[in-house]
Order: sequence, then structure tokens, then C-alpha cells
Amino acid sequence: GSGRLEVRTREAKAAALDYLQSLGMTATATVEDGATLVITSHTTYRPMFLASIGAGPIELSGTSSVRLVRVENGTEK
Repeated sequence: GSGRLEVRTREAKAAALDYLQSLGMTATATVEDGATLVITSHTTYRPMFLASIGAGPIELSGTSSVRLVRVENGTEK
């Protein structure tokens, strides 16, 4: 290999979306600044026990990000 680190944003986005979809969620994925992957997921929670007293589905969403960097000997490159 060339020793180059390549951030494969397309593959990272696809893997995150595939995983969340396998859990029954919908999601979006974007890359910011070329190295930060931002994921926003959405799902509907349907409480089983509270439904008996009229509690309906609850819409939930969350956002997370990860910054991908190369580190050699404790120093960011």
C-alpha cells in the first residue's frame, strides 16, 4: 500500500444507514468538512403497557456525529 489513509465517506454513510434501517429506523447521513459524519435517525416507539391507558405512539429522533482523523504516535495528522 501507499501508506495513505483514505476516509471512505460513501462507505461509512452507507454502513450507518444500513445498520439503522436494519433496526427499523429511518435516517439521514451527511459528511461535513470532509471528515465529520453526521447521522440523524427517526423511529416511532409504541408503548405496550401504556397503550392500555391510551398512550399512543411517540416519535423519537436523535443526532450523532463522529470525526474521522488519522493519529500516529498520539499526534493527529
